[in-house]
Amino acid sequence: MIYVHSLNERTDRMWFDLGDYLQPTPLLNELRLLARLSEHPGSSQAELGRIIGLAPAMVNTYLRRFAEAGLIDRLPHEGRGVDYRLTPAGDRRRSYHVITFLAQLYALFDQVLDDLRERVIHACGEEPTRLIIYGAGETGRMTYLAIQGLPHITVVGVMDDDPAKLGMSFFTHHVEGPQVITDLHPDKILITSWRHSEAMLRKIAPVAAEHSIEIARLIP
Repeated sequence: MIYVHSLNERTDRMWFDLGDYLQPTPLLNELRLLARLSEHPGSSQAELGRIIGLAPAMVNTYLRRFAEAGLIDRLPHEGRGVDYRLTPAGDRRRSYHVITFLAQLYALFDQVLDDLRERVIHACGEEPTRLIIYGAGETGRMTYLAIQGLPHITVVGVMDDDPAKLGMSFFTHHVEGPQVITDLHPDKILITSWRHSEAMLRKIAPVAAEHSIEIARLIP
């Protein structure tokens, strides 16, 4: 039995950039192939292999299996090559596996939030806290979402050192510079960056000490 995943073209781009922790599996290869063919049925095997990172011979193997399972039709393509078009059976299989795949992503996302909540509690405690998030990148955004499950913590502001991020929307806040520390009177500042944690700590330590504001970090 083969399992086929697919997504529309806009969402499909996410699986072409797998990052450092998501590695290809046969199921993921099938998803990416069908996702590509659903929008670009005229893609050649060489193009599919280049985009997805498979040898043309392996692409041919997948396409042959799809055809044998009745998930794609091979049709002439403007006098050269073939189009690989999804059949109704292929669309039904795609829809089922998209839902399954997204459900797994949601479960992983939920686990990440649980881990971040534990880190925030460890860093900030369980007393009512007015908090500034320091670091408006991806980790900062995930931390903000995790904090929504912690009613004793109120995010009063978000700050970052990157001039390109200043003024950007951050959920219900806008990203501001370090000068916001004295304006918002927080109890704590939570450094969410992992790579620049030490440098950020050194930068805000003097003003935090002057105003008796605690500094916390996601990493020990």
